[in-house]
Amino acid sequence: MLQRGLLTSLYRAWGARPFVNSLAYAREVRNLSLEEVAAEVGTRPTQIEKFEAGAASPTTKQWARLSAIYGASVYRLASPARPNLEPMALDLRKEHEAPAEISPRGTRAYFESKAKAETIAGLARALEWKPKLSLPHIKRIVDLDRVVEDVRTALFQGNISVHASEPERSLHSLRYRAENAGLFTFVGDVPPEDYRGFFTELNTSLSLIFINRKTFSPKAKIFTLLHELAHFVLRAGGISDPFVLNNDLERACNKFASNLILSEGDLSDLADRYFSSSDHIASIKLMSALTLLSQGAMAYRLLRSRRITPSQYQAWREQVHLVTTYGAEDPPASDNDDELDLEDEREGGQYALNVIMDNGYLAVELVKTAHLQGLIDDVDVARILNARGKTRLRTFSIAANRVQGY
Repeated sequence: MLQRGLLTSLYRAWGARPFVNSLAYAREVRNLSLEEVAAEVGTRPTQIEKFEAGAASPTTKQWARLSAIYGASVYRLASPARPNLEPMALDLRKEHEAPAEISPRGTRAYFESKAKAETIAGLARALEWKPKLSLPHIKRIVDLDRVVEDVRTALFQGNISVHASEPERSLHSLRYRAENAGLFTFVGDVPPEDYRGFFTELNTSLSLIFINRKTFSPKAKIFTLLHELAHFVLRAGGISDPFVLNNDLERACNKFASNLILSEGDLSDLADRYFSSSDHIASIKLMSALTLLSQGAMAYRLLRSRRITPSQYQAWREQVHLVTTYGAEDPPASDNDDELDLEDEREGGQYALNVIMDNGYLAVELVKTAHLQGLIDDVDVARILNARGKTRLRTFSIAANRVQGY
């Protein structure tokens, strides 16, 4: 990161304030307002105007925020030439694919996550890490149905069940298994209207799936993970939302995710045992509780299989007061659905658990191995994982113990 003193020297050497047009140009390309950028940078809109006009210089921290929001290095933003900005991810929710237009928080999460994943991918290459699990790759949407069984066999094995009673633990186990196929799975905070998740390919062996933490319930996170996994199988990169279906691609990815969790045969068997048309609302709740499908996903599956009518489906939506902004999902059981071990919390491991949840097991494993081999130091670990001192050691220990059970 360039320091403010160095930047000042560059300005003097260039004989002007070269970032004038660059910052304004970057904001224009990202289609962001002064107010939006100012809120994310932590300053006033008038201050952003001053930065763009050359009347004031951003601090080091503000430069870092601007760099993350626009997806360009500080050097590029501070240069006389207009920055060659990295293309924004495609918005796969639209009827026709187009670059996403999202909030500064959403763009910042996208570019920061991608940059971190690329850093860890570099460690993977240095460590000669190879995926341990092979998942199919296809080119046509219609072929997703053909590979569902292969993917389910790879992911839902061992202690993972389609009738899992512990969705939080199942989420972690599924993440770990997906990561063995070469997928980083990051979790972060983004406004729900920006996206629920995204997939992007880093290189031929490593990719990134991001899951929005504001997808509250563990079951909804699982569905988002598996929806993005469909994008991985198709190699279709971009931002998406399992609850916004405006095209065939997103509908097919939803079907894939739903069938991974519960096949048509399993759904039929479950409905034969537990579904009652006279009390379909209670049936939806019970059948959801017996699987990893949220109530919303279960209701939709029953609608598609004609177990319930459109009017019954609408009655269910009204009964449960479905909040469409957040999608059809179960409400969170607590303020922290990702917490698995109270013993860890009592021993001071809560922050370490959060580090694992944010970065996933593959990232922690690679960073730990690189640290042990002297490829990176304590400062690098803190920068990549945001884990320092005892938290770093606790993170490595908890992750290693968890992996033994997955």
